[in-house]
Amino acid sequence: MNKEFRSINKDTNVLSFENQDISRSHTKDLGDVAISYQYVVEEAISKKIKLNDHIAHMFIHGVFHILGYDHENNQDAEKMELKEIEFLSKLNIINPYNI
Repeated sequence: MNKEFRSINKDTNVLSFENQDISRSHTKDLGDVAISYQYVVEEAISKKIKLNDHIAHMFIHGVFHILGYDHENNQDAEKMELKEIEFLSKLNIINPYNI
C-alpha cells in the first residue's frame, strides 16, 4: 500500500487516508487508518513493547495524520509526539518515544 499510495517502495506501520469526499460534512467520517498488522507485530517484538499498546499508538498516530499533523521536521514531530503521548497516557500507555 505504501508503494501504491505514496510511491515509497518499502513497508510501513501505518497509513492514513483523509476523507476528502463531499460526504464528510454529513457523515463526519474523517478518513481511514490502515495498520500493517505484521509490520506492527515485528516492531512490538523488536522494541519489547505490548502489541496492543503499539497498535493503539499506531491508530492514534494515523488519526493525527488525518487531522493534519506530521513529522516532516523536528518541530512538527515534537508537536505530534506530544499529542500522541497525551492521548496514550489517557489509555495508561507509556510514552512510546522513551523506549
